[in-house]
Amino acid sequence: MEDQIYIIYGDQDRKQAEFITGLVEKHGYRCFLRTRDMMPGASYPSVIQEKIGSAPMAIVVFGEHTSDSMMTVREVSYASDMGIPIITASLMEDVRITGGLYYYLSISHLIHIDLNGDNQQLIDEIDNYMSQVRGRNTANPSAKPDKPYDGTEPYIFISYSHKDMDKVFSIISRLQQEGYRVWYDEGIDPATEWDENIAQHIMDSGCLIAFISANYIASNNCKDEINFARDLDKPRLLVYIEQTKLPAGMAMRLMRIQAIHEYKYEDKSDFYSKLLSASVISSCS
Repeated sequence: MEDQIYIIYGDQDRKQAEFITGLVEKHGYRCFLRTRDMMPGASYPSVIQEKIGSAPMAIVVFGEHTSDSMMTVREVSYASDMGIPIITASLMEDVRITGGLYYYLSISHLIHIDLNGDNQQLIDEIDNYMSQVRGRNTANPSAKPDKPYDGTEPYIFISYSHKDMDKVFSIISRLQQEGYRVWYDEGIDPATEWDENIAQHIMDSGCLIAFISANYIASNNCKDEINFARDLDKPRLLVYIEQTKLPAGMAMRLMRIQAIHEYKYEDKSDFYSKLLSASVISSCS
């Protein structure tokens, strides 16, 4: 039996969640809708962790009160930490993502749902993610990295788009295996202030590696991270994980930074030799 797509929503947005779930299930996908499918008396934390952990992807139903819902923030952060692809869908015309959710959800990937439309964009996005998930399940999965570094010595701050987690996690794992101290945002507690937490970790880091991709330059959070590191004059290294054309302003700011084009290396041992010899990261081992 295929695992269920996990629907994330606040209690006040239940009607919208039911409508979007109906759209998805009409096209043959199975969903887990908390208020419909959770057994009476079941433990919320354990069931939610199990269902999100086994889900091929999640859909966040964004309503008027979503950003204020701590339950929604916890579920989104847990899905993100588990590497679950996330789609954000909303019936509202004007969507403002604030608070803890701002770190995880990009407005540029929001899908607007039309009550009277065919909403093919949503189905196409689901089809795309599900095909990627099925492809990963037939391959050898990359090892998940160890926990982020938690200490006072210099460490590498990893700046990346969550959509690139599959590619980035294998590189983080290799850095850790080679003895480097690495921090990446799986370590954020949902109850903390995301912006403050990220800013503090950049300030305390010895250097920053930015994993550049189309997803990266589409993320305001990623651009904020590398710009903040620039303002602090932190050593920075760019790792291009795909061929990417930078916007002019971003290209101007990054043009003097050392860059490694990972996607050009047919032999990945050559890429790792180049990466591990970069002087930028030398103080973080």
